[in-house]
Amino acid sequence: MKRTAIYFSILALIISVGVIKAQDIEVTLAGSSNINGTYTYIGQNDSYDYFTRDGSSPTMYLYYNDSPERWIFGLTLDGGSGSTGIYRTATTTVTSPIGLTFLNNTDNPGILPVPTVAAYVAAVPAIPVADFSGSPLSGTPPLTVNFTDLSTGVPDIWLWDFSVGDGWLDISTSKNPRHIYAVAGTYTVRLDVTTTGYGAAYEEKTDYITVACVDAPTLYLYAYDRDDDDDYCRWNISETLDLSPGGADLPLSDTYYYINGYDSDCSSNTPNGYTLDTDGPLGSGSNPSITATAGVSAVVTGAGLDAVNGTYSYTGTNGNGNEYYTKTGATAAPAPVADFTYTGTTGPIPHTVTFTDASTNTPTYWLWDFGDPASGVLDTSTLENPSHTYNDIDSYTVTLTAGHLCGSDDVTKTDLIDAQVPVELSAFTVEATLTGVLLGWTTESEIENLGFILERRTEGTDWTEIASYKTDDGLLGQGSISSATDYEYLDALVEPNTTYEYRLGDVDYNGLVTYHATREVSVEMAPLASVVERFTVLPAYPNPFNPITTIRYGLDDVSNVTIQIYDISGKLITTLLNTEQAQGWHSVIWNGTNQHSKQVPAGIYFSRIDSGSEVKTIKVMLLK
Repeated sequence: MKRTAIYFSILALIISVGVIKAQDIEVTLAGSSNINGTYTYIGQNDSYDYFTRDGSSPTMYLYYNDSPERWIFGLTLDGGSGSTGIYRTATTTVTSPIGLTFLNNTDNPGILPVPTVAAYVAAVPAIPVADFSGSPLSGTPPLTVNFTDLSTGVPDIWLWDFSVGDGWLDISTSKNPRHIYAVAGTYTVRLDVTTTGYGAAYEEKTDYITVACVDAPTLYLYAYDRDDDDDYCRWNISETLDLSPGGADLPLSDTYYYINGYDSDCSSNTPNGYTLDTDGPLGSGSNPSITATAGVSAVVTGAGLDAVNGTYSYTGTNGNGNEYYTKTGATAAPAPVADFTYTGTTGPIPHTVTFTDASTNTPTYWLWDFGDPASGVLDTSTLENPSHTYNDIDSYTVTLTAGHLCGSDDVTKTDLIDAQVPVELSAFTVEATLTGVLLGWTTESEIENLGFILERRTEGTDWTEIASYKTDDGLLGQGSISSATDYEYLDALVEPNTTYEYRLGDVDYNGLVTYHATREVSVEMAPLASVVERFTVLPAYPNPFNPITTIRYGLDDVSNVTIQIYDISGKLITTLLNTEQAQGWHSVIWNGTNQHSKQVPAGIYFSRIDSGSEVKTIKVMLLK
């Protein structure tokens, strides 16, 4: 916003309220309510103002009477004897009644009883006169300056501009604000004040604040005895210190302030009460005065140079017993020493880390590099205490640059962040079995893993959760573990001739779900009952077949199972299985080859399934 726009806005506010004439007055504390109220200026009588209380009953006037000379409250406007006066002042020649004290008119004691409280005329607020002060007025960045409004006229609106003319505004509407100057430079400060209904004013102080990254010199306050005879002594403020009696005069080029003339006997060993002159070429502005406590300190005030003002510490005495004091120079603001702290450097992705600046020497700007270029513009930040989310599995190096105008520093912490996959999956399989779809997966490691959820869908449908660690203990995770773990789940609620797509998700301690690759499987037959009550052989599927068919059977107990294929003449073609198997459903595939892995001709074949206690035979047909 441009400054002119702000000032015009204030002017518009004043105009909209309306300006009350400075002559309007308010009367309070009279012994009669007929006297109290607002009196409006209506004209002059022989260059004296006179007023009336409009709308009152009876009408009351306030005017000046010149015989005798005094101000009067009356029921009639009488510029003569004042015989109608109710209250009056003592004899006076002032041209305004503002601030005067009125007494009962003793010339007419019958008009009103003597009031118990005298009547006063209170002045309306005057047009304000703007003024302010700031402290300190110079220093190194960041420099905090406290401003104090010194305006008169009872303003009720303030507008501060802390850097006039720099093309942009640092502003405040507080009465006594504080402002931090972070950049070196010389600043002009302006204060606009308004007393609502009465007027506005401003004060602008050019080059009022100085912010610089330079060293301030060490200064000395001491007495100098030119010829070591206690009669040619003067106090100096200088950058050099000569304590030797009878030493040479200091060069004026090195002197800020000194006494113009010499004390007759150097009898005062402490500089309390002295006022120094500005004759020194390094000095400027007003003459500084000194308030000193012997053997403790000396305070210099009023110098034209801010570097001279301040407290000088007692340091010792010279050969003549005169005290000397030292004001140690302020060094340039040291560059920040960059450092930072952090929370949660290791965790599963997406992994969020919070960083906190721990740099010293008050930096005013920060530049973070999170070492994550894949995040694009989010890889850097200029916040003091940022956070960053890492979405890729990797180790990350973080750098912070912290600085202010007088310097900067950076710190790099290598491989600080370790963003890990919450669950490292080495295998995920789905298989259609006789009893449903069997899902199996293996994790090589787990980090903060609560457990797994399984979802499935068919073509044209949304994902639906079919199992969760919340209801199935077999899906509970291992927390944090670095060894391999196998998991298995049977989905028995499937339909024949349907293709299913499955996906596996792991859930971390924060409830965040990470999904892994999907798997697809086709179910050809309805699932069988999980419990086999007697030895059962199902028809081969498909049948007829080419090139393979599945032979399905169920065992009601642990059995030594032999499965063989014969041709129509009874000749053994091949043995598919000869082993012990557990109770339950099983299957074996024949691919139409003999025991030498040679393809057999098309035709009818027989599969003989021997459970050890019972034999069953089924017919299959191989097509070409």
